[in-house]
Amino acid sequence: WNEKEKEIKKSEIHFQQESLKYHADFQFFKNDFNQKEKQIQEQFIQLQIKDNEINTLKQDIELKDKQIIDKNKSIELIQANNEMIKKDFNDKEKQLSSNYEKIIQELKESYQNDEKDTEQQKQSIHVNSFSSYTSSTHTVNFQTFRSSSKLINTFNGHTSYVRSIDYSTFDDSQFICSGSYDKTVRLWDANTNKQIKLFNGHSGIVYCVKFSPYHYHYHRRNVICSSSRDKTIRFWYIKDSQQFQIFDGHTDY
Repeated sequence: WNEKEKEIKKSEIHFQQESLKYHADFQFFKNDFNQKEKQIQEQFIQLQIKDNEINTLKQDIELKDKQIIDKNKSIELIQANNEMIKKDFNDKEKQLSSNYEKIIQELKESYQNDEKDTEQQKQSIHVNSFSSYTSSTHTVNFQTFRSSSKLINTFNGHTSYVRSIDYSTFDDSQFICSGSYDKTVRLWDANTNKQIKLFNGHSGIVYCVKFSPYHYHYHRRNVICSSSRDKTIRFWYIKDSQQFQIFDGHTDY
């Protein structure tokens, strides 16, 4: 019996040892499993993060694709607008070229007409006695001026060529009127060299200006008459700087 009891105790001790060993192994495997599970969970979280990043990248790519499509549409629209602008520019360039040729032709015709007018004026002026009849019946002889090489007076104010001038005396003063390519008639005080009147009304070059002896002798009014490329003859009352009469029957200048 003692032998059996020893054997039983020995078996119990062995069983306890095996049990402790199995328990230790179980605990080891459990800890290892928990650690693996934790790692798997962490990896799963990382995968979710990566998946979110991938989704974000996909959204960014879709947004970029949309922006590229919009930019392509904008480029196509700009190209279409450029084509329209180019066509409009070409049309305007052709129109300007046509207008330029027309203006050049008109200037040539005007120059030829001016040459004819100048030639006619030269033929109508006596070479040795050039005089101007004034509204107060004074005749001013310019023979002295012709023989002088000195500049006496300069009148500045017109913005283009001066086409015609006339001289007169009234109110104990000397006056010059002038007509210009700037479409204006101006009155100057010959004593002070200053412009004292400006008459606007013509829509074309003023070819000729004269002090009117008729209005002075018959109405005692100082009047300037002017003729222009706008096909009109106009009368200007000096005192109030007003146009008071216009003749517009001509059909050409």
